Amino acid sequence: MVTDTYYGSAGKRMAESVLEEHRETVNHKAKDSVFIDLFGKPEYLIQLYRVLHPEDTVSQMEDLTIVTLENLLLREKYNDLGFMVGNRLMILVEAQSTWSVNIVVRFLLYIADTYSRYIEHNNINLFNSKRAELPVPELYVVYTGNRKNCPEIISLRDDIFRSAGSDIEVRAKVLRSSIPGDILDQYITFTKILDMQIKAAGSTRKAVEETLRICRDEDILREYLRNEEVADIMYTFIDKEKQMKLMLEELREETIAEGMEIGRAKGRKEGREEGRKEGRAEGREEGRAEGREEGRAEGREEGRAEGRDAKAAEIADKLITELGYTAEDACVFAGISVEDYIAYKNSSRES
Repeated sequence: MVTDTYYGSAGKRMAESVLEEHRETVNHKAKDSVFIDLFGKPEYLIQLYRVLHPEDTVSQMEDLTIVTLENLLLREKYNDLGFMVGNRLMILVEAQSTWSVNIVVRFLLYIADTYSRYIEHNNINLFNSKRAELPVPELYVVYTGNRKNCPEIISLRDDIFRSAGSDIEVRAKVLRSSIPGDILDQYITFTKILDMQIKAAGSTRKAVEETLRICRDEDILREYLRNEEVADIMYTFIDKEKQMKLMLEELREETIAEGMEIGRAKGRKEGREEGRKEGRAEGREEGRAEGREEGRAEGREEGRAEGRDAKAAEIADKLITELGYTAEDACVFAGISVEDYIAYKNSSRES
């Protein structure tokens, strides 16, 4: 089995609790995924490693070390995988329907945080004249979407900074396919079958059941899919999609109602103020009428905008905290930028 202590220089120490979190309950948390559950099991993780490094015929399951990855901005876990083998630190990020080169920034944050914890745990003195020995990073994006023009490599220097003069560089290889029949190829095929069934039957349990049937018949992750907990993970995913749609519809209706009310209140207030000012100069009667009309119009528009922004941030926050979406996906669904969402969170804490 995978070793049971914190990860170290030989890749033989690991936090068993990371795997136990996946085994403790039948109904997994919404943040869990088939990707994490599958490759969180040592018998499949070693297969994945051998796909990436077929030349290494020596390393065994007990040489694997799971690394907990944590987002530094929002302190939340993503469905991303980190593990060590020997002196290699390997990080894999799954990209599904949403594609963004910003994934490479996530890699940068993961590496910085992981090295920081590694250095602290192993009592490495960076102020010593002796060279610090750190694991060598390897970064991969497992892309399971349908976009055809994905690059083979994403680069912090080329895709984010867009400057050859940058002193910082992070590069990740994009994996879209593999050798037919290996564990990575089976996983990618599984995700595409699931996507097709959801398109055919919608986000329903029928789509899950048909996906499981097809995969078992075609010998795709057959042994893994025999585990009933996998179906529970997939049902959770389907239920989460339904909940998200209902939540978005409900919150959109609330947004319209609250935005209109804010607009009316602001319109009345500004209408009175502008009406009084203009009324003194051009005539009280005409000023009141025009001021009220313009004030209401401007107030309603500004109120709706403010209401939409605040409600969009609330939608994103509920998708993250209640349904387990990543910040990027939640903000895309809610129609707000990650920066504006973080600003909203900060202002909420201050108030």
